Amino acid sequence: MPSDLRPARFDIKLLSVRYIAGPNVWTVEYHPIIEALVDIGALEDFPSDTLPGLPERLEAWLPGLIEHRCSVGERGGFLQRLHRGTWPAHIMEHVTLELQSMAGFEGGFGRAREISRRGVYKVAVSVQHESVGRRAMAAARDLVLAEAIRCFAVDGYDGTSLNDIAAGVGIKRQSLLHYFGSKDGLYREVFERMLSDWFIRLEDAINNNERGLRKVEYVLSASFDFFADNPDYIRLVRREAIDGGANLGIDLAAVLRPYWDRSV
Repeated sequence: MPSDLRPARFDIKLLSVRYIAGPNVWTVEYHPIIEALVDIGALEDFPSDTLPGLPERLEAWLPGLIEHRCSVGERGGFLQRLHRGTWPAHIMEHVTLELQSMAGFEGGFGRAREISRRGVYKVAVSVQHESVGRRAMAAARDLVLAEAIRCFAVDGYDGTSLNDIAAGVGIKRQSLLHYFGSKDGLYREVFERMLSDWFIRLEDAINNNERGLRKVEYVLSASFDFFADNPDYIRLVRREAIDGGANLGIDLAAVLRPYWDRSV
């Protein structure tokens, strides 16, 4: 049973973001745009209809999304796509536009197009102000990723079915197994992403200049603060602790032990 965790792969990465003020390939009218190269990683296999509650929560958080017509061509068109199943890069496009609108900067134009590399998309949105567009794009990325993690935390290991996921994605179960190897492998992807932020806080606490019991207090406080800020994280960690790490396939205590050893 391995005790090490690889760097988190359940993530959305902004590989590049550029502002184009003049003529561009996206719009005939040559609106200024923000163009981002986005890698959604393992989320390529999890469209919105496979994440329970995602469409409803996005509607509640951003009620203005009802006005987004999308390719459907009518009011509420994007929400229809959201319920039927669409991918994080497309969701980022619309969330970026809506966040700009909420800030008083109407956009209106957006596109998300997959490139030849699997899971990587070009996302382009019209902007009135470059810095607002950049911040909206980054905020959209964080919002989509946080909600995806929350869905998995609520649903848990036992609530996840490979057959259901494969059907929702529109691929065969064997194809899903090709990418993750097993249900355990899929669950591990999610858990790794959730642990990574915790490990960063532990490293910061361990690397302070305190010694002895004072350093131990710093490390413990870092963990308590992390769990207070991330209730969904502690839900999965608690479940894994009760199950003895059976679902994750690792010895969670062994993973954490080096951090505690370095704190004393």
